Amino acid sequence: MLLLKHFSKFFEYKLSKTLSISINNTMKTVEIIAKENIRDLKFCKKEVLPTTEERKKRGFDLNRAQSLGNLLKNKVYITFETADEKIYRVHTTIWAVGSDFVCLKSDICIPINCILEIE
Repeated sequence: MLLLKHFSKFFEYKLSKTLSISINNTMKTVEIIAKENIRDLKFCKKEVLPTTEERKKRGFDLNRAQSLGNLLKNKVYITFETADEKIYRVHTTIWAVGSDFVCLKSDICIPINCILEIE
């Protein structure tokens, strides 16, 4: 009899969920991704937010999310764009916010310039 915990060694399940959101007045399809799969993504160096005001709000939201994560263990939704211009959303706890990167659990980092929204 094949036990369920051994079964996962032979097969990888990918649960793919998508949703549509409005970003800069255009509808975009967003794929929900597991935190562990972020390592497989490639990020670009371009800034995804067009205005300084939006970047300031993102910085404020990131610092707030870090405080919520460290003090209350609250998770947030991070919506971000990759180098191939696909948009993903992850539900996770932010452990640290640096000048260029956001650090999540298990040494997973997302460049700040790729983050569209924090909820």
